[in-house]
Amino acid sequence: MSLLAIFFKNIYKEKDNINSFYSFLKYINNGKVDRNMPFKSLYEGLKSQKGWGEKTSALFVKNIYNYHYNFQLNKERKELKIWDDVPEINEDDKLYLPVDSVIKVIFNTLSPINWTFNDINKSFQSFSNEDIILFDDLWFWGFITQKIEDKHRKLEWNDDKYWMIKDSCKDDRTINEIKNKAKSFLELIRG
Repeated sequence: MSLLAIFFKNIYKEKDNINSFYSFLKYINNGKVDRNMPFKSLYEGLKSQKGWGEKTSALFVKNIYNYHYNFQLNKERKELKIWDDVPEINEDDKLYLPVDSVIKVIFNTLSPINWTFNDINKSFQSFSNEDIILFDDLWFWGFITQKIEDKHRKLEWNDDKYWMIKDSCKDDRTINEIKNKAKSFLELIRG
């Protein structure tokens, strides 16, 4: 966290560098901007900063895309937009799945080969960027179906984790519905 704090302190000193998507891209990429692949460029630029890792960089990029394109009920609404110049993503550009330990457990359950961030993202190369956004739901299903016992992750419904999700519905009917879907999810990944 100390390294990430340095990054944010530097950004604060040079606030003009975050006034637009492209000025931020230039800032984190030492003046170089790949306008053909701006989302990949954003990922690579963030990942090159001290304190930013693969997962955090991928998560930031996915959220920038979502805030500007997927979460807008009406394209005219600007409440969630951070920058006015965020481009739409083209087919050649690249979003990465923000792989963490929750997603690695899912992949290792499917095929125990000690999956890494890069291995998992390589396995998604043939999928579209829209598919990558959908595959990020693996985190939710993995999060609510994993418990840590004796430093090992056990695959089962985790009521406590579900309740910790701030925006999850807390009524009995919804919880039972999600719990049943979580059981189906576990059956799928266990084979």
